[in-house]
Amino acid sequence: TAAREKVWERQNRQCARCGGRGYQIHHRQRRREGGHAVGNLVGLCGTCHSWVHAHPDSARDRGYIVGISVAEPSTVPIQTFMGLVLFDNDGGIHFTHE
Repeated sequence: TAAREKVWERQNRQCARCGGRGYQIHHRQRRREGGHAVGNLVGLCGTCHSWVHAHPDSARDRGYIVGISVAEPSTVPIQTFMGLVLFDNDGGIHFTHE
C-alpha cells in the first residue's frame, strides 16, 4: 500500500528499533483505533517486531505501543536507533528531546 511504502521510505528500509533491514509493518496503536495512518505505523525487522509483542510494557515505554486513550499516535515519541523521534502522517521524521 501507499502507507507501507511511505514507512519504508521514511526509515530508509531500516528497522526503527535496531537499524537492521526491516520487513514488517507494526501498528503502534491497534488497527481499529489508529488505522493505517503513517504516523501509526513503524517498520521493524522480524526480531524487533517479536520483541514488541513479547515485552509490551517496555515497548509502550519506548513508544512502540500506543494506548487507545491517545487520540493521535503520531504525537507519541518513539525511541529509535536514530534517537527519540515523532513519525508524522505524511511520512516525515521529527527529532525530539521529550
